[in-house]
Amino acid sequence: MKIKKTKDLNEDLNENKNKENRTNFFKQIYDSINKLEKYPEMASNGFKVALLYLLKLTIFLAIIISLLTIYQFKQSADELSKYLSEKVPDFSYSNNMMKLENNENAFIDENSKFGEVIIDTNTEDKNLIQDYENKIIDNGSGIIILKNKMIIKEEGIKTLINVDHKDFFEQVKITEFVKQDIIDFINSNAIYGLMFLMFFVLFVYSLIGTFINTLVNVIAISLFGYLASMIMKMKLKYVGIFNMAVYSVTLSVLLEIFYMIINTFTKFSIQYFDVMYILVAAIYMFAAIFILKSDTIKKNQEVQKVVDVENEVKKEEENKKQEEKDKKEKDELKKKDENEQNRDNENKDKKDDTNVNGKLGEEGN
Repeated sequence: MKIKKTKDLNEDLNENKNKENRTNFFKQIYDSINKLEKYPEMASNGFKVALLYLLKLTIFLAIIISLLTIYQFKQSADELSKYLSEKVPDFSYSNNMMKLENNENAFIDENSKFGEVIIDTNTEDKNLIQDYENKIIDNGSGIIILKNKMIIKEEGIKTLINVDHKDFFEQVKITEFVKQDIIDFINSNAIYGLMFLMFFVLFVYSLIGTFINTLVNVIAISLFGYLASMIMKMKLKYVGIFNMAVYSVTLSVLLEIFYMIINTFTKFSIQYFDVMYILVAAIYMFAAIFILKSDTIKKNQEVQKVVDVENEVKKEEENKKQEEKDKKEKDELKKKDENEQNRDNENKDKKDDTNVNGKLGEEGN
């Protein structure tokens, strides 16, 4: 009974250890990049494990994005103060609305060192706002300040960050201000509290944006993978391919993080980084499928070898049985011949005895 309990305890410990390995984030990252042969095993851990890994990966990405954004904000604080003083017209914020003073319609600075800077507190035209968004996207970075929100685009970051004025300023307990108040605030120590708050706001928005964007890339890669499996005549379930696609974007996400870090400090940019992102993930996906195909062929060959050996053994056993049967029949036939020969000899002896006795009788008469 004690041995059984110890055995059950060991099995529970092994199961917990395996479960921990399956959900260990950094081990999953390592295996996703360096151990393509483990993709089928990782995919078999289930959809929930893969989705949780994707969430952890995007949380990591969102943290980096938020930290880099805050760093850039800090580095740009003094420049922003000077920029507001010299170029931006007076504006004010009250009743949860931003407003340009002196009845100006819009302020657009296309050559700003902060990227495309657009302030339009009058428009609610969705098409015009879309044009503004396209401008900061084409420029690579920028900020749009509207009546009720801000739209931020950072260099190297694909998603736009929307920050609602009311939500943002209520959290820092600000109800109204003018341009000079911002300049004074930037030059004070209170800016560090704002940076701390900005981090959490940026993190939430970045997490949502990066998760959706990464999920879309995973779905696209999984569809390519499913098509490849059909071409190779492999009967794979889509959920398994989707799980492998999740792990295949790992290196792409890490490269994206490194690219953002390098871009933040050096302004180095890659024009077709998005293409490289998909290409790297697709290579991992297809390589995993080819390995799975190769393993399947290898297993089939091993199974065929086992079948061939079994057939050979079976054939040898049948041959042996047949030889034993033939030998038995031969022995029986030989024994039968010997019996017949013995009977013939006995009959002959009896006949000879009868003939002898007959001759002796005749001689006696």
